[in-house]
Amino acid sequence: MKVNEWAGFGNHLTYKFREFGPRIARWITPDALFKNYPEYSPYNFALNSPIMFKDNHGQWVEGKDHKPVSFHVLASG
Repeated sequence: MKVNEWAGFGNHLTYKFREFGPRIARWITPDALFKNYPEYSPYNFALNSPIMFKDNHGQWVEGKDHKPVSFHVLASG
């Protein structure tokens, strides 16, 4: 089924790795690299801070230095 058949013409934006629904103003698909950002929802954009970070391709988040941002989870115990 074509996207326009179920979403309507212009009501669905496809990025390289994610899909966005402008009618509901939400990401329809989760971030493919959500395991790199365990503190955030898999449906967030730019770690909920689009002024500090950017997510041009819909996959990894870049900082102001244009390098990918990642968090390391430390095991406690």
